[in-house]
Amino acid sequence: MEQPATTPCAAGAQEGILTFGGGEVLVLTSWGVTEYAPDADGRVYAKLFGRVANPGGRATAADPTVLPIRSGPAQLTSAHLRGRPPLRHRAVHVRHRGTGEGTGPDFRCEVPWLERRVDEGGAPVPETEVGRTSWTDPATGQDFDLRIAYLEEEAAYNPLGFTWQHFGRWSGGVPLLHAVWGEDRTPADGLVGGVPLNSRRWTRAQCSSATEDCTCVEHCDEDPATVCNLSGRPHVHPADPPRPGVWGPCPEHPGRPGDR
Repeated sequence: MEQPATTPCAAGAQEGILTFGGGEVLVLTSWGVTEYAPDADGRVYAKLFGRVANPGGRATAADPTVLPIRSGPAQLTSAHLRGRPPLRHRAVHVRHRGTGEGTGPDFRCEVPWLERRVDEGGAPVPETEVGRTSWTDPATGQDFDLRIAYLEEEAAYNPLGFTWQHFGRWSGGVPLLHAVWGEDRTPADGLVGGVPLNSRRWTRAQCSSATEDCTCVEHCDEDPATVCNLSGRPHVHPADPPRPGVWGPCPEHPGRPGDR
């Protein structure tokens, strides 16, 4: 198997500064960049990795000073890395992992993205699939919303169990789903592998009740006043009277993600 090409951070090089679409700034030290060989569809993925070096914090993983951006899909506005051209405007996936070292918070971070798509000769190929929000199975005519979470057919939704979600990866023209545990926003497999959407029978991981008492939301990103990073799967919003359309715990579905 061909090994990925890695560009390590030179000794004494300044920290990597990543800025995201929400204004969050992530500082990485001891960083490096890995570029992988093209997959079967000619997609070349790259990954930036390093140790989180944001200053301050209260020694808790939830402190945004230590981890200014949550694990999960994100929009990278820019990444300034000494010795490399600035990286700008990429759809990425942030993944934090605690090292268990030291007495305070210590995290390593990985930020993969799609670098380019090429043919067998290395010539650029237009990307027509990554970024799509829907897909129709040509064999069955069934339409799938790629923004939502799924369960295997007849499986019951459990807020502490697995759902299956699409994170922009494709294979042979078919979207791949990855297992996500509970409220996590990053796949349990670390975006390795994936299950083709047409290989199993799926149902939406949605509210089982349509009563007027249900306050769950799904696509809250349709309104800038209510958008949050759980959009795309059923969840609730903390009670916040000053903000329109924001609710507390759902009386029909206690324990839904987002009730914090």
